[in-house]
Amino acid sequence: MKRTAVIAAAGFVLLARVGAQQPPQTTTPVLRASVDQVVVDVVVTDEHGGVVPGLTAADFEIVERGQPQTIGTFAAVSLPLVRPLQATAPALASDVRTNQRRPEGRIYVLVLDDHHIGVGRTGTVQDAARAFLNRQVQAGDLVAVVTTTGVGNAFQDFTEDGALASAAVGRFVGRLPGETAALQASAEDASMARAAAAQATTAQQQAAAAAGADLSVSQAAANQAESAFGARNADPMAVRRNSTAIISDGAITDNDDAAVEALERARITLRTLRTVADGLGGIPGRRKAILYFSEGLPVTARAADLVAELSRVTAAAARANVTIYTFDPRGLDLHMGAELLATGVSPSTQLQQKRRLSAEMLRSLAAETGGAAALETNGLGPALERVASESSHYYLIGYAPTDAARDGRYRSIDVRVKRPGLRVSARKGYVAPDDRAPAPPSFSGLGPELSELVRRPMSTLGLPLSVMAVPLPVELDNVTVTVEVGAQALGFDERDGRHENTVDLAIVPVGIGGKVYPLVNGHARLSLPREDAEAVRARGLRMVERLTLPAGTYQLHIAAREVRLGTSGSVICDLVVPDRSAPGLTMTPLLVSGTRARQMPSANRDDRVLRALGGSPPTTSRVFQRDETLSAYAEVIDVGAATRRDVELVTIVRDARDRDIVHSVRPNASDRAEPGHSFPYAIDIPLRTLPPGRYLLRVEARAAGTPEPVVREVRFEVAAGSLGAG
Repeated sequence: MKRTAVIAAAGFVLLARVGAQQPPQTTTPVLRASVDQVVVDVVVTDEHGGVVPGLTAADFEIVERGQPQTIGTFAAVSLPLVRPLQATAPALASDVRTNQRRPEGRIYVLVLDDHHIGVGRTGTVQDAARAFLNRQVQAGDLVAVVTTTGVGNAFQDFTEDGALASAAVGRFVGRLPGETAALQASAEDASMARAAAAQATTAQQQAAAAAGADLSVSQAAANQAESAFGARNADPMAVRRNSTAIISDGAITDNDDAAVEALERARITLRTLRTVADGLGGIPGRRKAILYFSEGLPVTARAADLVAELSRVTAAAARANVTIYTFDPRGLDLHMGAELLATGVSPSTQLQQKRRLSAEMLRSLAAETGGAAALETNGLGPALERVASESSHYYLIGYAPTDAARDGRYRSIDVRVKRPGLRVSARKGYVAPDDRAPAPPSFSGLGPELSELVRRPMSTLGLPLSVMAVPLPVELDNVTVTVEVGAQALGFDERDGRHENTVDLAIVPVGIGGKVYPLVNGHARLSLPREDAEAVRARGLRMVERLTLPAGTYQLHIAAREVRLGTSGSVICDLVVPDRSAPGLTMTPLLVSGTRARQMPSANRDDRVLRALGGSPPTTSRVFQRDETLSAYAEVIDVGAATRRDVELVTIVRDARDRDIVHSVRPNASDRAEPGHSFPYAIDIPLRTLPPGRYLLRVEARAAGTPEPVVREVRFEVAAGSLGAG
């Protein structure tokens, strides 16, 4: 394999200290909810809406179902929040995932309700969601994107990679049917529309009367049920248990296909919200925000199952300590207003009622979970800023309930601040643990401990792990996964003369929409012999596994556990396996190594990758000594090419001031490759000429006749020490 060595040009100015340019880091306290403790995150704002810092536990009081509670634990959380002057593309995410730092970032889930967003407002929702990603999301934040229909691949599980979240938003399409067509029909025959509305009103009244006879619900109670989502003085769970609801896009009859379809869309939407909230329950002691983009669900009086679903949503949010912020795109553009002007028809009473009820549902859903609603506004900027601000500055308050029953029941709570003029935002209640709830099943082939680790929605502290996953253009074993356990992490039992420890490793590939793939080559148990104990203690342990996965977007849930000592940890790693049938130039992510990587013991080897990196194994470390040589490898393929095209490769090393320290061009890099077959990129960079600091390695591959190159980038750091000192 032909390798290229490049050397940095001499004579450049010494780098300024990068650390001085970084925002201050604040460690996030972790208060864990437990059998005997409830943890509530609380945002306190002044009369102008600004967050209020500097409060203590003595400034708060908590009442549960009328009974004062004693605050047992208290912590103030303040995360650095830097907003760019204008929206920028998401920052480059690290190619290595690790659990070696305590998770301190914010946690956001963007729920895009394509069931209840019209196609004409697709761009509006996309723009708002991307504005949040580009301006409010910070390095280290975790973001997920979910739709309510589950179609169109507009889904992204938790990731620190803003580009992946933005791509999922770009695949979103609103799918709410009907409203535009209804207005067009009204323009053609306004009198027919008024007659239809009158007929619908009569039918609705008759249906409500029949329901009232069966359910003993008076018209006054029905009216109360319609506005129950906005009620502030009543227990919302109790109100919903004693009310009924239905959702309609038009006239309601028992066999109206449109009404039945609308009801099913509503059920699916509410179940999606509940599932998301339940999933966030696995993240303890943190503020978690759902950004719900929707035109809302208009609630009237008849179907008790929807009321039950709404109750389950708020119960799940309460149980998981989740705050929901709602955003109505109808106020963000003039889409509907333009249609009304064109038709010359005013909105019907029924349509006005539908919009009012939808808005009330969004407003109440936010209020009951401690969030806020952005309704009837053409500017979402302040509302999006509020989500980030309240997710950055809040208080965690824990208490042991005086009622210790573990009965799974909802309990209302009221968090108050004693200082006058301040406003408190917190959840309205929680659901007590339920000892009768069955334990979740284990994954096939895994024990309960590893199953729990890989099921968690974010990385878990404990056994220090670093992970890198790279797809390669081969049919079998097309994904290489490098897992490194940190030095001084693995313990050894000296009493065992055969081997001192065993490491259980699981790699569970999760596909788009949460599909879990079989554990093919994804489960290994490694016995560590005594003779390797000293080296493993000093340098750590490397495990290289190969998986076979079809094209798609995945998250690899990777967990490792010491069988004897019980120490464990987990990491979630993003992975995109490209479609090899899609024509065009592609390049794999970069595999990186250094001279020092050879010193870490490896439980197994990948000889192909080892040869590609010039004899050094792949490493997850991105910090190298100045007397090392950094090696990088990738494979480039012109998929579907019938004839060979010239491909030029450009290697760039860029410093922290965005200056090119290395710029090496390799023309006609594909000269020895057959058309449609991959060819290697391999390069060695001696680091002795680079001063200590942070750098970017950028590789560009450009095929003849194409305007834009394919780009891969890796950030790395050159330390001041040497191999001898390390």
